[in-house]
Amino acid sequence: MEAETEGFRVSRQVPALWLYVVSCFTFLSLLIAIVAIALGAAAVTKSDDNKSTLDTLEAAMAVVPANPTPVGRPVQAQEQPSVQLQQSQTESSSVATDVDQQTMDLRSTPGKNFSDNKGPNNPFRERVFSVVVHGLDTDTFWYTLQQGIADAADFFRVHFNYDNPSNADEHLDFQKMAEDIKKARFNLQDGLAVSIPDDEDLDEAIRIAAEEIPVLSINAGEDFFEDLGAFTHIGQPEFNAGREAGMKMRDLGITRAICLKHEDSVSLDARCRGFEEGLGDDASVQTVTAIKGQDPDDITQLLSDTFSDDADLQGLLTLGPSGFLPARELLRREDRVCAGERTRANSDCLEFATFDVSREILEAIVAGELSFGIDQQEYLQGYLGITFLALRSMFGVTPGAGSIVLSGPNFVETAEDAQSLLLRNYTNGTTLNGKDPHELDIRYITHGKPQDKFWRAVRFGVKYASNKYGLTMDYREPQNDFTEDQTLAFMRDRLRQAIDDGVDGVVISIPRNDTALRVLIEEAIEKGIPVVAVNVGADLYRSYGVPLFVGHMNSFSGRQTGQRLAEDGVNNAICLVHDNPNLELDAICDGLLEGLQLVNIDAKMLRLNGTFEGTTMFEDDLPNRPEIMRQAILDAISNDSTINAVVALGPAGTDPAVQAIDSLDKHCTDGRAPDATRDCIAVAAFDVSVPTLDLIEEERVSFVVDDQQILQGILPVMFLTLQNLWGNMPVGMVHTGPDFVDLTNVGIFEFFA
Repeated sequence: MEAETEGFRVSRQVPALWLYVVSCFTFLSLLIAIVAIALGAAAVTKSDDNKSTLDTLEAAMAVVPANPTPVGRPVQAQEQPSVQLQQSQTESSSVATDVDQQTMDLRSTPGKNFSDNKGPNNPFRERVFSVVVHGLDTDTFWYTLQQGIADAADFFRVHFNYDNPSNADEHLDFQKMAEDIKKARFNLQDGLAVSIPDDEDLDEAIRIAAEEIPVLSINAGEDFFEDLGAFTHIGQPEFNAGREAGMKMRDLGITRAICLKHEDSVSLDARCRGFEEGLGDDASVQTVTAIKGQDPDDITQLLSDTFSDDADLQGLLTLGPSGFLPARELLRREDRVCAGERTRANSDCLEFATFDVSREILEAIVAGELSFGIDQQEYLQGYLGITFLALRSMFGVTPGAGSIVLSGPNFVETAEDAQSLLLRNYTNGTTLNGKDPHELDIRYITHGKPQDKFWRAVRFGVKYASNKYGLTMDYREPQNDFTEDQTLAFMRDRLRQAIDDGVDGVVISIPRNDTALRVLIEEAIEKGIPVVAVNVGADLYRSYGVPLFVGHMNSFSGRQTGQRLAEDGVNNAICLVHDNPNLELDAICDGLLEGLQLVNIDAKMLRLNGTFEGTTMFEDDLPNRPEIMRQAILDAISNDSTINAVVALGPAGTDPAVQAIDSLDKHCTDGRAPDATRDCIAVAAFDVSVPTLDLIEEERVSFVVDDQQILQGILPVMFLTLQNLWGNMPVGMVHTGPDFVDLTNVGIFEFFA
């Protein structure tokens, strides 16, 4: 130790001249580094190839360790009860959202007083989101949604504030929610997830918030979110879910039933209206409405009085745990449960069904007391609420792209299905199949080729998600020189291998209607392998039996584009079809006209596809095609003085469109907008590339429509992981586009292009 101490002392005795030289060298090195970084940033921004950008992202991602910690698996000293059974917690520690052991030990489980859990003051959390919902602490439904919020915050290492009303007075409830929404703005939160039980009382607060921060709605708000500025809604279509419940009751022979609303809200009213329609015109539905937060004994008495007044009742539908529990108690007490040998044919029992799937509801299905439960996957609503806000904050993307992401309805009807769901425990992290994410084997099979820049961004999304979850990922793509038939043969071979290996999930694109591929997909699903379709096949996935598609639909993208243009003042647009015939491009044009006329019923559109007297002029191999398209645009504008926009459906048409408006000197610059006077002519384009981003900066293109291909990599992997862990996955279609790139956000897209 003495020698070491002496050595240390000697090392500090440095001559002054040497110190001067070292200081100069250090300063020079720092100066060179700063210049190099600045030059590198400029090169990335102006590069016409996004290779270096993605390389930078992948290198940055490599230093972040994969997170093999199971989603929602908190480290706790002892096992906690299922989140559905969680009772009052008068004392709660802060909700921690870190993966380290010390922080996780501080984490409390969801339940009552979850609204008091504001999370730790973690200086390493750069993103903070607000969640404002209408659910009371006394309603156990919200415990599972809360768990999804907490798990997603853990996963993405973000912080959140959860706020909800504390009493059952509806006026005070909405007043409190409005104040909490304002607080999210005032505190400069990075995003807001909000339930919208009623738009009249909350619309102003939400609309103003959406102008300042990203907003999405969860659970309630499917009819309001778009008008209020939210970028997507996560939930189930309530009227449709009620209608399907009514149809199932009708199949059971029910023509006279009760629909019990445990509170008065727009969403629950839609369920009852749908239930009545589903039962049919010859049926009768009596709606019984309880007061929000009403004591279960009072709800039981309310139902008992209704039973006494109507002796011909055959069925009962409750709309959640708050109604289910007192209804079950009454049916048991009055011996009107249809179970075992008791049926409506030999007794006065009632067919009983409910929305939602708490542990008590699942146990009732197993016992035969309940005909079915309707799972709206509230855990998914909470999880995706935080996830979508986090992805938007990190990558500038818009999951859902202005549409509804369907979390339900999923019907749980058999004892086997209910028993399977009872195996999971969100609170203590017991997954559906006992597996952790790093044990899963997921295959991604696509027709996209390595040289295609579009698919390189998809691959980055796949890599990001698989690294975050710690998954075993197998990404397969055809060779660059494969023909279409060779590509399909390659995809079938890879899918055959995945089925034989008994994998935990498959993501697959469906480039065309192929019988052999369909047979293999159907076989995978029959063998219990979850399948998600991606990118192409929006018109085919349902017929193949695939429950979920992640991508964009051309007609939807066209409609959203048309709406945006019409809101900017466009009333007559050219839809430039650069490749004719092409059904996908025609679908965009159809949607474009629909979107224009949704805003302005008198709006018009010219489909400019080069067809003249039976001759196709814009085909791929046409010599001098750009100049021909440019002249066709000028001719069309010359013939119709009301045209005030040109929409190019891909890079092949973007340059001709821009050059045509260049020659007229009619670009919408300096804040000008297209209108009936044709002061300027807007140019909009599909597909993001660095050259088109430059055109936006030059104000020669108003906006570019983005497919958000990074989401086509991230989301399918995430959904299959959640399906394996919890049996939770959206249904139908999750739109990844369109998103719009304009002057307000072009900078971030230049980085992520």
